[in-house]
Amino acid sequence: MINPINIHQQHEQIELCEGKYLIDFVGGWFVEPNDFKILLKLQGDSNVVAINDIKWKVQTFEFGAKCKRFYEFKIEQSGIYTCNFENSERVEIKRFSIPIFSFIFPKLYDNRKIMIYIYRKF
Repeated sequence: MINPINIHQQHEQIELCEGKYLIDFVGGWFVEPNDFKILLKLQGDSNVVAINDIKWKVQTFEFGAKCKRFYEFKIEQSGIYTCNFENSERVEIKRFSIPIFSFIFPKLYDNRKIMIYIYRKF
């Protein structure tokens, strides 16, 4: 199991086996990525893993917090991958996904606390 990673950490190393993976934002259910990008590279390789948006963005609870599934990717070769982020300061998360609640409680989740959770799809 991979622990959640703060989106402001750079050069985070994670071990991934072959297979499909999902990525959730941790912190709320209304997510605006605003050009946020995740770059995954196998150590010793210059190729970046293609990370795609998910059609059905499922809402869950993990680690005692609201999570929103947002991305998926496929690993072709097992190994240690380096994870970097671009435009992490632009990500916005509101705790509520229902527009009326977001209007009443417009406060954004603290960007410095936003994390992603990477896990294998079975």
